[in-house]
Amino acid sequence: MPLPVSRTVILSPLSLLPRDLVTRDRRLPVVLLGERSAKGSTDHVGIDNVLAAREATEHLLARGRRRIAVIGGALRGRQGTDRLRTDGYREALKAVGLPFDAHLVVAVEAFHWQDGLRAATALMAREHRPDALLCLNDHLALGALRALHEQGRSVPEDLDVVGFDDIEASRFSVPSLTTVAPDKQEIARVAVSLLLERIDDPDATAVHDHVARHRIIVRESTGG
Repeated sequence: MPLPVSRTVILSPLSLLPRDLVTRDRRLPVVLLGERSAKGSTDHVGIDNVLAAREATEHLLARGRRRIAVIGGALRGRQGTDRLRTDGYREALKAVGLPFDAHLVVAVEAFHWQDGLRAATALMAREHRPDALLCLNDHLALGALRALHEQGRSVPEDLDVVGFDDIEASRFSVPSLTTVAPDKQEIARVAVSLLLERIDDPDATAVHDHVARHRIIVRESTGG
C-alpha cells in the first residue's frame, strides 16, 4: 500500500554516512540533493562537482592566475564535495601543465564565514602567497573577502576570489562575488518529480542519479 504523500523526504545529505541510508525504512520515499550521492542506493540530484570546479579553475587560469589556493579542499578521506571539487581543480592545473602544490589546498573545520576568514588570513601570512582563491562555497569566499579587506589586499587587483553556490549575499558583497551557480530550479523540479515517482511506485528498483546544469557567474571579484 503506498504511503501518504505527507510521509516523504527530500534530503541534503552533507553529513550523512552510507549506513544512515542503508538502515532507513525502505517504505519511505527519499531523494538526496546536492552534495553526496548514495552510490546507487537512493535517487540523487546534483551538479557535476568535478566539472564545476575544473571550469572555475579554468576561469582563474584564463585571467593569468597561477598560484590558486583552494579553501575548503581535501586530498584524502571520503568522496564528498570537498574531494570532488579538489579533483576538478587538479584536473584544470594538469591540463595546462601546472604542477599541483598540496600546500595550496587548505582544509577547514566547517564551511562557514569565519572558516573562510581564518583560512585566507593564514594563506596571506605565508612567504609565497596565492594570487587567487577558489573557495568551495560562497560562505567561505565571503569570509575570505573580509580577511583580504582587513589586510589591505585589493580584489581583483591583487588576487581573484571565486565561490560556489550563488547564494543571495554573493551579489551584494563588495566586490560582488564570482561563483559557480547550480541550476536550482532544475534541481528542485527533478527532485520533486523523482519523489512523486517513488510515491506512485514504491516498489520500483531503478535508481536515478540526475546531473543538473551549472554555470559560472562572473562578477567583480574576478574582474567581471
